[in-house]
Amino acid sequence: DWHCSGTKFVSGGMDNMIKMWKVLNDEGDQQTCPESQSDIVDDEDGVETALRKSFQVTPDNWVGCVDSSKPPSGSERKRPSLFRTVYRQRPYFSTNKVHTDYVDCVQFVGDLVLSKSVHNVVVLWKPLLLHEETEQNYHHKQADHQNTKTSNRIPSSIVFLREFTINHCNSWFVRFHSAPPYHRLLALGNQKGEVRVWEIGGSEDDDSGFHPHRKYFSSLTTMGPGYFISSGGNGGGGCNGNSGNTGGSTVRMVAFSPFDSSLVAVCDDSTVWKW
Repeated sequence: DWHCSGTKFVSGGMDNMIKMWKVLNDEGDQQTCPESQSDIVDDEDGVETALRKSFQVTPDNWVGCVDSSKPPSGSERKRPSLFRTVYRQRPYFSTNKVHTDYVDCVQFVGDLVLSKSVHNVVVLWKPLLLHEETEQNYHHKQADHQNTKTSNRIPSSIVFLREFTINHCNSWFVRFHSAPPYHRLLALGNQKGEVRVWEIGGSEDDDSGFHPHRKYFSSLTTMGPGYFISSGGNGGGGCNGNSGNTGGSTVRMVAFSPFDSSLVAVCDDSTVWKW
């Protein structure tokens, strides 16, 4: 998932790791191409430049472009590309302290992160970068005074903020969603055809706003009220579940429209629902 600034993104994987990657290069940052370990890509030819140039590729400006109906000759196979591919192998943040199993969904919420594994819970947490880790360790009197060189270390510490629990959601690849730019709501489906909706934040006047375990405020079901959009092979549907759908199918993915005005869910039985 991309950060709202467009300069970084977060990823999760089957190794239980959550990693954050920068697109814009920091001053002095180096990225190495696999063709040569000594071939360094500087700020003028980094990820941002490569992304921009990739949108400029057309048959007219392709160097050495030939008739595609003919097999390329040896010299044509070696024609130079229009831009250099940039490889980044070092994230600026990496942690396995949030989940103990596959991570199948991650999303930025401002500078915070929502992530989910297969344990019936979505976790809201804050990554601690190097300067934040150092400050926290100092306040807890756990600073390592013997190791002052921390610039090459990838930070991994986090601050747990909140959990959003849901039953019957221990399947792999069930995706949640919180709509940018405000990220007020969070939605997630489960294996029973239900969709839960939470408020991510809370007000100072509401004690539940600071509670680490947030309870959903709305529960939707693919067997009840909602507009049935499509069905695999059965044509269009109707309202309030009058489409012959029996419900109970796993909700694989949900998505809010901009500003949370509506919510769409897609199920394993080839149905799409909108509220």
